[in-house]
Amino acid sequence: MNLNLGHILFDSQGVEKEAGKELEGKLVGLFFSAQWCPSCRQFTPLLKQFYELLKRDGEKFEIVFISRDLTLKVIFFFFF
Repeated sequence: MNLNLGHILFDSQGVEKEAGKELEGKLVGLFFSAQWCPSCRQFTPLLKQFYELLKRDGEKFEIVFISRDLTLKVIFFFFF
């Protein structure tokens, strides 16, 4: 997958990051979700725990959150 396309991601603080630089050399998980989806809201805390465990152990792993929500306000409230 070519990630060096100038795509912008937001980190957990809401800061813009260049996708290619942030994800290069890492295993990337894609998480499709939405605030209005009950099963997504149940799964998100479990995924966060899993992510934190991997990061604590030094794994080169990132999750890209792909939202089906309609506004940035909802996305940032739900995910961050």
